[in-house]
Amino acid sequence: KQAYGNDLVLHGGINAVLWENPEAIEEEMRKVIPVVKENGGYIFSSDHSVPSSVGFEDFRRITSLAKVLGNYQ
Repeated sequence: KQAYGNDLVLHGGINAVLWENPEAIEEEMRKVIPVVKENGGYIFSSDHSVPSSVGFEDFRRITSLAKVLGNYQ
């Protein structure tokens, strides 16, 4: 990111295996997102699709946290 500046967008970086463990994915998100979003150009996503075993409420909680942690304001 330092070498390419605004010409580089980072996407993903969240381990999809962790989606099934709400505490683990929240910890991962709090660790990863602030680093990868630095100076802009980050799109939240898991590294694979969301497992079908993840319930709707857990999905909502994770995406809500992504909105908070990924906010650039």
